[in-house]
Amino acid sequence: MNARPWILALSLSVSANAFAQPKETKPANAKAKEEENSTEQESLSEEELFLESMLVTAPTLELERVGGSATVIDEEALETQEYDDVHRVLKQVTGVYTRDEDGSGLRPNIGIRGAYSDRSSKITLMEDGILFGPAPYSAPAAYYFPLSTRMVGIDVYKGPAASRFGPATVGGAINMHTRDIPYSTQGAIDLSFGLFRQGKAHGWAGTQQGPWGILLEGIHLRSDGFKDLDGGGNTGFAKNEFMLKSRYDFANTGPIAHSIEGKAGYADETSHETYMGLTLDDFRDDPYRRYAASQLGLMNWKRGQLELSYTMSVDERFELKTTAYRHDISRAWKKFNSFRGGPNIRDILLNPTGQRAVFLSVLRGEQDSTDNETLLIGTNDRRYVSQGVHSVANWRYIGDLFSHNLNAGLRFHFDRIRRNHTEEGYLMRNGTLVRDNTPVDITLQNRQASYATALNAWDEISIGEQWVITPGARLEVVNTSASAVGTETERDTYLLWTAGLGATFYPIEELGILAGIHRGTSPVAPGQDVTPESSINYELGARLQWDALKAEAIGFFNDYRNLIGQCTFSGGCDDNNVGDQFDGGQLHVYGLEATAAYDWQLPLGLSLGARASYTFTLTRFRNNFTWQHPQFGSVESGDSLPYVPEHQFSSTLGLNHKHWGLQFVINYVGAMRDTASQGSIGEGEGTDPYAIVDASAYYAFTEANRVYITIDNLFDNRYIAGLRPFGARPGKPFSIMAGYKHRFGELD
Repeated sequence: MNARPWILALSLSVSANAFAQPKETKPANAKAKEEENSTEQESLSEEELFLESMLVTAPTLELERVGGSATVIDEEALETQEYDDVHRVLKQVTGVYTRDEDGSGLRPNIGIRGAYSDRSSKITLMEDGILFGPAPYSAPAAYYFPLSTRMVGIDVYKGPAASRFGPATVGGAINMHTRDIPYSTQGAIDLSFGLFRQGKAHGWAGTQQGPWGILLEGIHLRSDGFKDLDGGGNTGFAKNEFMLKSRYDFANTGPIAHSIEGKAGYADETSHETYMGLTLDDFRDDPYRRYAASQLGLMNWKRGQLELSYTMSVDERFELKTTAYRHDISRAWKKFNSFRGGPNIRDILLNPTGQRAVFLSVLRGEQDSTDNETLLIGTNDRRYVSQGVHSVANWRYIGDLFSHNLNAGLRFHFDRIRRNHTEEGYLMRNGTLVRDNTPVDITLQNRQASYATALNAWDEISIGEQWVITPGARLEVVNTSASAVGTETERDTYLLWTAGLGATFYPIEELGILAGIHRGTSPVAPGQDVTPESSINYELGARLQWDALKAEAIGFFNDYRNLIGQCTFSGGCDDNNVGDQFDGGQLHVYGLEATAAYDWQLPLGLSLGARASYTFTLTRFRNNFTWQHPQFGSVESGDSLPYVPEHQFSSTLGLNHKHWGLQFVINYVGAMRDTASQGSIGEGEGTDPYAIVDASAYYAFTEANRVYITIDNLFDNRYIAGLRPFGARPGKPFSIMAGYKHRFGELD
């Protein structure tokens, strides 16, 4: 690696970058009215007050406006629902679509406002404002995702609000918040156990002694799995995540304060997972069956994380934070790939007739295979590096008529992926896979790397009590290199730029009208002869707060000038095409996001809250083209994107008392087509529409001790959640967990 970019990065690391918690965007003059409210209200921003009961009782969804749409899922919401699967958390957020793959959220597939959801590769993913994807530029498919149960907040940005966070600015951005070091001695333990031998052990402890602060947190999550492997075997997983934070606060020099914070993390996973699903008939008979041919499926990955941050603040007007980071991931996934010389596995599972029926019998372990029916078991071994220097500056000015909240920034980033994919031949013998005598075949060996320099600036300008204007722009210069064994290195340089403008108008105190426009982009992987993806995105909406009623509606329209598709094995591509990108067509994505909430205060110290959210989305290609990606193929004008539901609905009903709480969450997801097409979705052409009811309850013996129960899929709804890459895949069945939480030290 060339050292010169890093010398430059270190010399310029105290420049600005634009990552900051969303700040108050209501005009500064309105603060006088807020000061007349209660002490509790004074500590909240206008947006926090606007929908502080969005999930009402517990949890709470707080919506904040940063020149566009943003949803903040707070710690109370995450702790109440106790979701370990980020898919279930995000299904409650308008404009966000997910595709379940393993039922446990081990490999999240997340899209925002029509952005393709496969491996969450079209959205920007961050932890504490730092990119956490294995290689966000070179290989954006996110095979690693931090456990949501360890987070204390999740921000979801859409529209102009997302355009300040790169490299992907088309659909949106997600930022996961880890726990801060406490300023007093505090800690907690959380132990739970449930069906399928699910178990969780989560603990953290932190303290501040003089200028030094420290926090240690760890979690172990496991399950035996809810699928039954033909012939028996493990279908579960075990995950571990550990984090250590340390902070030193320097003695203040007048209004200036300095601190240094380090963060170290380690995570690993062992999961007996496969890409193989079922035929439609077998799914209807037993959706939780797994064929014998998937018995060797095993994913192992390990991740290391090191970050060092310096923060300087001047009063409450200016803050500068610079973070140097390095993340390393190694992963190897052994799984069934195909038959040597046989028909495509997807065709076998979707139409197991004629000669394909013989191959299906081999997959099931019902029939021994011949040499012509050799099963190829592949191991995708990959090594990732992601590192850089990321600076954040935020300056606030409050005047009589105008106020500013200015962000400006600079990031130097490098990432790399090394692929080493192999295949081995196996024969089915009495329901067991037996290695044949053929040598190991190397199917893919390559290396891709990217250097990126990103500069951005955004300003939230409040004018009087009625207007907030948010202009901004982002520029990235990306240098890439790609090489395969026996080939010359390909090098390229390209430019990503985005600009946006958001505005919020308050005709009356209870009503806000917002509008926004921005240009979205997403990066090009190294070695690809494609044009960077681009779109022009618009949004228009309003929000209302009238007594206990809170409501909002936002319409959006994304005009893709050039859609990029990327081949992944999870999307059904062959090894020869994995990582390849293709220039696609022009696409329109448009829809409506609506949310409403109401909170009742009842006698006997009870409170009842209800929340509902709805997303309507249509997608339409505007031209004809052909892609090698199997989810697209030959696309015709008028076709819709795969795995984007037209209708999605979420509702929460909660009843709370001082010492106990009960909550129900209903999530409905409409049918999603498996390939780009139009018209009705036929049998085997998409997922089932489904509605899932989750429930949770707790009882607090004291402020420091509580027991809880969570139930996923209360009515045991069985449905096809996905058809990728091979065959029908189920969602999670009925599952129940019981747990105990204890807090110690100085309680908040």
